[in-house]
Amino acid sequence: MSVARYASLDGGHAAAALGVLGVSSLVLVVGMWAVRGPVDGWAQWLMPVYGVGAVVASLVPGTRVAEAALLVAMVAMAGAAALMSRRFAEDERWRAIARPLEWLALGAGGSLAVLTYVSLPGHGVLVGLVEWTLLGVETAVLALVAAHLTRVAWEDAGRRVGDEVEARVVLPEAAGVAVRDLA
Repeated sequence: MSVARYASLDGGHAAAALGVLGVSSLVLVVGMWAVRGPVDGWAQWLMPVYGVGAVVASLVPGTRVAEAALLVAMVAMAGAAALMSRRFAEDERWRAIARPLEWLALGAGGSLAVLTYVSLPGHGVLVGLVEWTLLGVETAVLALVAAHLTRVAWEDAGRRVGDEVEARVVLPEAAGVAVRDLA
């Protein structure tokens, strides 16, 4: 059973989860812009496409619109993961997750290839299993990037606080007091 069909049958839990994934993708892009992360070019547009697609799929679960929106979202996130892994490898702050993100992007791309085969010549056999696998890989992409974004944001905040404290500390010589006067 496909993800979009299951979302309409389980009482709304899967649809809510899709909505949360979509909104988290949108918030993640804004957070990366805020810390000046290396998300630019196509990746900065593909992640919001994923977010909007997942939110649309969560709002109208079980329909053809939901299936199409979820398919577009899954393709967009796979592309965004591949593009971000290359950009992250070039940036010192994000290099730590470049390789794991590359492996997840390869998993997403492989899942898309299998999904294409299963959907067209495979007559839809096991399409649900492949969709759920792809959704799991893309959730891992979001979790990895979100965790590292949190780390980068905390490091930047700590650096700013350290700069403020350093700026407020007045050395005795700078205040016009000789060090020997203090003794």
